[in-house]
Amino acid sequence: HAGVHRARVNQAVVFPNIAQQLVARLHAAVQATLREWIALMPVETIETDPWLLYWSGICELPVAPAASRTQFERALRLFDAAHDEAGMLLSWSVIVQTFLYELDDLRPLDSWLDWIDARFRQGLSFRAPEVEASVVTGMTGILAWRKPERPDAGAWLEATHALPRKTANRDACVRAYTNSALFLIWRGEFGQARLLIDTMRTMIESQPVSPLRIVTLKVVEAMVFSSSADDRASALLSVAEGLDTARETGVHI
Repeated sequence: HAGVHRARVNQAVVFPNIAQQLVARLHAAVQATLREWIALMPVETIETDPWLLYWSGICELPVAPAASRTQFERALRLFDAAHDEAGMLLSWSVIVQTFLYELDDLRPLDSWLDWIDARFRQGLSFRAPEVEASVVTGMTGILAWRKPERPDAGAWLEATHALPRKTANRDACVRAYTNSALFLIWRGEFGQARLLIDTMRTMIESQPVSPLRIVTLKVVEAMVFSSSADDRASALLSVAEGLDTARETGVHI
């Protein structure tokens, strides 16, 4: 029993530090490892540690976005209480993601936009490229699906283009590019959207990204290709590739 107790104590100390180093590296194998580690933790430890709640939510996000949102919201409250700005912003970003993956009632995004705007008015600054990338992906998602009329939309699109020069986190970059491409599609700027898609393909070739990101990219590809009668075959191919990835990985949107 003493050995088990020591193991749990060590996990409680070490796990959050390891998790923070994996922000830019979450893929299927890492996700499975995280889920296994979290399963070893006492429930009371998870419920009081914002990083454990955050990563528990990340493990659930691809398959149960609504359920993961509860964990992210609890993590955000704990980060806020601890004055951990990076943790709050990362949690905010994935809360936004949960609504975009669910694509049900998007109205709550308005209050989450108010939340981040209030932080900007208080002098919010990005202390790490990964945190900036997360906020950019959240903002471009809200722009695409809820607030395309915002006057600062152009600035967020520019911020998206700058991400690959600031962070090696290709998963976050592809997410921001996907949201920006959707925004451009709604505006009828299919040529610009296609350029973003080409850039995303190059990113994925240079560094693997999560299956969820690939499935989402295929959806956006199909939307762009279906805008032209000459590209309908390419649109169908993108749909087929997205469905294949979903079946192989169990990730659905």
